[in-house]
Amino acid sequence: ANYGFPEDFDALQASGVSVEGAIVLMRYGKCFRGLKARNAEGRGAVAALIYSDPAEDGFGQGSVYPEGPWRPPSSVQRGSIQFISLCPGDPSRAYLPAGASEELCGYSQSQLIPTIPVLPLSYADAAPLLRSLGGPEAPAPFRGALNLTYRLGPSAGGVRARLAVRNRFEKGPVWNVIATLRGTLPEAEDQPILLGNHRDAWVYGAADPNSGTSQMLEVAKGLGALLKRGWRPRRSIVLCSWSGEEYGF
Repeated sequence: ANYGFPEDFDALQASGVSVEGAIVLMRYGKCFRGLKARNAEGRGAVAALIYSDPAEDGFGQGSVYPEGPWRPPSSVQRGSIQFISLCPGDPSRAYLPAGASEELCGYSQSQLIPTIPVLPLSYADAAPLLRSLGGPEAPAPFRGALNLTYRLGPSAGGVRARLAVRNRFEKGPVWNVIATLRGTLPEAEDQPILLGNHRDAWVYGAADPNSGTSQMLEVAKGLGALLKRGWRPRRSIVLCSWSGEEYGF
């Protein structure tokens, strides 16, 4: 289903391909992964797979790791697939009384996360599934950079896929570290300046937050040196080291 846009599903339907009761294969890019899951679910899919096509994130862009910065064949992009376009933030609203989520943003927790299983795939693992597809040849906007004929589906030759997930719903603490430099302005006139960055990584070894965190720490060191000399800002400055950046993940 290409990028999983509504118009991509419309194109499949116009070609006589129904995704109802099927596992939908989509590629990363162009829109948030949660929208891809939501669109597949809304069209009646029983599950979804989202893979990184090398056209956008791999050898189609340049040399792959370790020779270059682009995604190698076995690499998988992970991330939250909750429906943040409906209501962002912790979908459980764990800090509020039970049922308060719906009152706060108009949706319950069950409406903010997919009801179908969804898994990410590398392009090495997506290739056999793409090769198994029958149906009409995909139009140019649906094609990626893999050395195969992209087709719209469904699977040909009786090929079936079985998808299993082992998800656990758990609540955990989120630790935000906040440092406040009080300004000289009266509280009624103060307009605090917030500078923040998340410091949590999605998985072990991830470098996602480190560049922003290092810059914020350097700013903090500079402000600390000024404070030791007796300097005070007019407006309050708040430095925020956020945890829980990828809520719902």
